[in-house]
Amino acid sequence: MRHHAVAATLLTATLLVTGCTAENSAENTAEQTTQTTQEDTTRLLTDIDGTDVRVPKQVTRLADTWDVNNQFVLMLGGGDTLVATTEEAKQLPWLTKIYPHVTELPTPASGTRLNVEELKEINPEMLLTSSKEQVEAARTQGIPAARVDFDDFEQLMKSVRITANALGTEEADQKATEYVTYMERNLKMVADRLGGMPGEKKPKVLHIVGGEDVTQADGPDSLVGEWIAATGARNVVEEVVDVTTVTPHDIVDAAPDFIIVGGMEAQLGVDKLVNDPALANVPAVKQGNVVKNPVGTSNWGRYSAEEALQLLWAAKLFHPEKFEDVDLVAETQQFYSTFYGYELSTEDAQRILDGEGPAA
Repeated sequence: MRHHAVAATLLTATLLVTGCTAENSAENTAEQTTQTTQEDTTRLLTDIDGTDVRVPKQVTRLADTWDVNNQFVLMLGGGDTLVATTEEAKQLPWLTKIYPHVTELPTPASGTRLNVEELKEINPEMLLTSSKEQVEAARTQGIPAARVDFDDFEQLMKSVRITANALGTEEADQKATEYVTYMERNLKMVADRLGGMPGEKKPKVLHIVGGEDVTQADGPDSLVGEWIAATGARNVVEEVVDVTTVTPHDIVDAAPDFIIVGGMEAQLGVDKLVNDPALANVPAVKQGNVVKNPVGTSNWGRYSAEEALQLLWAAKLFHPEKFEDVDLVAETQQFYSTFYGYELSTEDAQRILDGEGPAA
């Protein structure tokens, strides 16, 4: 009798172990199947912060809530994938001329705030943004989000690569490589021609953020500061800041040889500066060197893929004798043809160089 009880107990234990083993095996198989399926349909993308984000192998619905990066998406052949943009992007005349569809897209973000309910209704496959707050808000809703941002040439080129990786197409990858090659070519050309220039031969430059407020100037700790230094000039703002406040007295004391005004309203700033009696003896004013920064699909001098053209424009402005062979109109036309697939007329290219929007 006792032997029968032991046998029954062993049989029960065997059945339990067998059942558990089968159950665990089924769970493991399910997990492996899920993992395999996920790996077949998605991939990892590393954003500007070094964070890995799992995204679809090829993104067909992309929300991009940094107006500057909309330009990158267009440049990389992803214009048709955009399903959300920003109000700022809709205010860029050359961008809307080249890519009119952007004016029809919803704008679920403002500043660092993201309307997650609106974004969910748009149903993007992923989000690109420069805002850490928006990235976090999207991820909490299960929407893959990657951050792009830059304040120097290296990060700019890296953000182009990240955007190409987000799109996940061969065309985007090829265009990103072509763009980086062009940027590096221009950086090398400028460096080769201006290398070893003594400090006293470098003109002093003041870059005003925008024409609406001529008291806001760009400091050395910015992309503006980087291209000023790269093109053989000295930023009169010596404080290591991104943006700082300057007064007419500061401008007189700094005595810049060039004053460049950025933004779509640059003419307002130029008019204010050249007509201010307090600035009449500033070298830039006396010599007619108060100029507007070129503006294309984005502001060349700030956050823009066209920073590659800004290098040539600024180098030729500051050192025309060293860049006589550089045809800025032709370079601009070629850039738009190569990277946007858009053929600019000579007049269009000159308007961009003059900081003007498309002709009415």
